[in-house]
Amino acid sequence: LMGNICSLTSNPSDLLPYMTILMPAIKNSLFDSIPEIRGSAAKAMGSLAKGLGIENSQEMLGWLRQHLNSQNTTTAERLGSAQGFAELISAHGKDYFEVNVEEVIIKAKDEDADVRDAYRSVLLFLATSYENFVEYLPNLVPLMIEGLADDKEEVRKVSMRNVKVCIKQFGKGSPNQLVS
Repeated sequence: LMGNICSLTSNPSDLLPYMTILMPAIKNSLFDSIPEIRGSAAKAMGSLAKGLGIENSQEMLGWLRQHLNSQNTTTAERLGSAQGFAELISAHGKDYFEVNVEEVIIKAKDEDADVRDAYRSVLLFLATSYENFVEYLPNLVPLMIEGLADDKEEVRKVSMRNVKVCIKQFGKGSPNQLVS
């Protein structure tokens, strides 16, 4: 319901005064230990961001970045932040996506293993949240494969999941994008 609330109003900006009530519930659900609840919360966050526009999404984006860059987060918090971030940057079109995916690439190579893990998790969710993700595979697959040799087990695991998701999702329809 929260994700579709923008489509239920004639003017989505009418919701802005109520965001202080809605966002804590979404943020709390984004950190739930159950992946399906995190996924629903991330989708709701992306839908709200799309309906409210880029200018009204900056607070959400900043909050997600803060958690992605934090060293003191649980796995559920890191995955929820990654999924929410993926949905948010996918909601505002190609130009917005391109600017933010560059940040993801840079942070996926960060010195801190928790930050690398978090931003490589963003890539995991972008594969399913951004409809034109296949266009970026030639730039992103080498990064995913590079992560398989990381010195931290968590980063290797998420990198393997990235590769598996891309092969499963794009292997039949766009095999050349995976190997170029």
